[in-house]
Amino acid sequence: MQNLQRLMKLFINLFRFLCFATLALSSSLQAQDKNIPKARVMLSKKQYAKALSMAESGIKKDKTLAEWYYIKASAEYLMSMIPKYRNGEKDYFREAVKTAVKARQRDKDDEYYDAYDTIMQGIVKGNNRTAMASYAQASYSRAIQMYRNSYELTGDTLAFGWMGMSYWGNKEERDALRILKIVARWNFDAHADGVMKGTYMREPFEVLSNYYLEKGYPDSALQFTEMGLEVYPNNIVMLRNMKDLILADLDEAGRIALDANYIQIINRGLGYFPQDSLFLREQNRYYLTRLGNATQEKPWINADTILLGFWNAKKDEIAAGVKNSYDDFLIADSAGFMFHCLDYYLRTAARGASAYFFKKWYCAYNRQPVFTEALTEKLLQNPPENISRRLITFLFADAAEDFPKNKKIKTFRLDYFRKWTQKPLHKNELAYALEFADVLVKDNPADKGLKEKQLALLVQNTDSAIAGGKMYIAWKSYNRIKQEFSTYKNLSALHLKLAKADFENRYSETRIWNTTVKGKKIPNTGWNGESASCVAGYLPDSTLGKIIDRINYFRQNAGILNPMALSMDRVDKCQKAAIMFAGRGPFTREPTEATHPCFSDEGAEAAAIGQAILEPNPSIGVTLFMEDKKSDEMVNRRTILNPGSLYAGVGCAENNSFYWLLDLGATADSNYYKTNFVTWPSAGYSPKMLAFRKWTFSMNQDLRDAKVTVKNKTGVTLDVKTSVVPLPGLNLQTLTMDCGIEKESIVAGDWYDLQIELKNKKKFNYRVQFF
Repeated sequence: MQNLQRLMKLFINLFRFLCFATLALSSSLQAQDKNIPKARVMLSKKQYAKALSMAESGIKKDKTLAEWYYIKASAEYLMSMIPKYRNGEKDYFREAVKTAVKARQRDKDDEYYDAYDTIMQGIVKGNNRTAMASYAQASYSRAIQMYRNSYELTGDTLAFGWMGMSYWGNKEERDALRILKIVARWNFDAHADGVMKGTYMREPFEVLSNYYLEKGYPDSALQFTEMGLEVYPNNIVMLRNMKDLILADLDEAGRIALDANYIQIINRGLGYFPQDSLFLREQNRYYLTRLGNATQEKPWINADTILLGFWNAKKDEIAAGVKNSYDDFLIADSAGFMFHCLDYYLRTAARGASAYFFKKWYCAYNRQPVFTEALTEKLLQNPPENISRRLITFLFADAAEDFPKNKKIKTFRLDYFRKWTQKPLHKNELAYALEFADVLVKDNPADKGLKEKQLALLVQNTDSAIAGGKMYIAWKSYNRIKQEFSTYKNLSALHLKLAKADFENRYSETRIWNTTVKGKKIPNTGWNGESASCVAGYLPDSTLGKIIDRINYFRQNAGILNPMALSMDRVDKCQKAAIMFAGRGPFTREPTEATHPCFSDEGAEAAAIGQAILEPNPSIGVTLFMEDKKSDEMVNRRTILNPGSLYAGVGCAENNSFYWLLDLGATADSNYYKTNFVTWPSAGYSPKMLAFRKWTFSMNQDLRDAKVTVKNKTGVTLDVKTSVVPLPGLNLQTLTMDCGIEKESIVAGDWYDLQIELKNKKKFNYRVQFF
């Protein structure tokens, strides 16, 4: 039935053409075959076989007359729709396509095309259906030819696009990309003009977006992804690619700074993904970080501008219907928004930002235009019980900075502190109570009670940190007591308690156990690489944590103020260095691809600075470095105990561990280390287990020709061999001492008194007592 309807439509169009042609083309008929009008009549009378026969005769007589081909193609096409011809031996539709192509080739000026346009469109639609079937069956070469015919017949853009897709399926990349780029631009322009809406293709955009993204051409990938999403805004493939592109830009921009470019990238992400948790969190992080930075020091010049941008961004998102349970800052009420910002900064202990947002919230909540000095006095005279100690501490510090001459605020601070410290303090309050005490002692130097309270808080803070395993805080508090309260009667006992706790916490508990496999000890590091395949792998956080803890155990017990932190960039490079040297070549500062099969630029960078040891257990490796029994210069121990080195890297493989411990060009507090020394064994209390044969004493002083006296607990002076070997890149000179003491001979309770007398007659005395 549908075929009959299509035939009737075609017949009517053809009849109209023939009537028009009889009148309009009478002058040109004189130059044509006189049988052409008769053939047209045959077509109009549905005598297709006769029209076909006449066309074939006409073409045989004169192959240059284009209209004979149009008539022949029309007859073949119409016959292909009649069952008795369609099911015969001859494929009339296929012949119609071939003939139509020839007609178009001869009708270069389109003299006859309009008259046969309906027939040509029908042929193209049928041809496209056949071509799509070939494409679906992966017969791409056949599909290419069919789609080319369709495009040449009518300029059909869909046919051209699918020809490009067929080239792509046939892995003819060059032709495919050329065509798909043209089609993508056609579609984009047509969409922008609001025309030809039924002729767009998503596939060219997807292919181009994927191709350029995979090839590492982000600019081209972004161009076609953006174009595609303008036409198909919900396309999953291009949305996924767009997110990858934006995240890559965000990562690169974040390495530079959280600047205007960074927030532009975030906003671009939110433009495509308004509900996306990652982009919403990054937007929050951008504003919160900038607000935190802007409120670190007064005046807070830019804070209000940044806050306005943050608040407006959230209001716009709420107005647009954005809802995300992970974004706590999507709050419509301004006072509620300010309070949530305050809560964030209090939890992160950001002093300036906490004070800033408290005042913003207080004014918004209480409808106050500005937080005045009078309002500050009123609030701090008797702070509400529901305000945390942390916030009160920040507010008093902020008030003292804003109104340094206000004696009332100083009195309120003292009164609050005394009332606060009448009761036992929770461990979380100690740091803030200490801050109060430090300021009050400075403001009231004659008040001995405040000084005693300050000492008591320092001792309590040290004990609390020891109990909680927070060794850095414990050492920091202890060192303050040692410096500021050197006559404290329990100082020695506190030191012993700290030294024992730290040995247990950051030495004994950082052991990495070995498992014996076929008689070979394998450390349980959790490393997942393989040097035979040059797979660097990685160490789990638990192992890395143990190693940096052991390094810092030695540093802080030796007398260094600042611990080291892990640099994950250095960790990665050390891991690549470890597999580079794992049984594949000797250690060298200048490895090459020729000498080391697992060579990498990152591993070579680490090799130029780092240190390797033939010990696969990186925890044991740290201890062996501290012992350093094979080095006259004590380079490994001195590298660990270099005060200016603040960032470390570590890696390991089947037979070695690799460390990056030195910060070239790093500086330390030169004045501090002119009067304070770094020693191993540590001054004060030290574990006998770690009493290595070589003892060291380091300072920012000239230690050459220093006179060393060592006496044991019975008063006997020991013979000491000393040496001072300068090493470039280290902050301190080091005096190495061999006292002839083997750790096996030491028993708990033994002590040794040392005196180091420099050439300038300065003397430094300390005792090492073993436990």
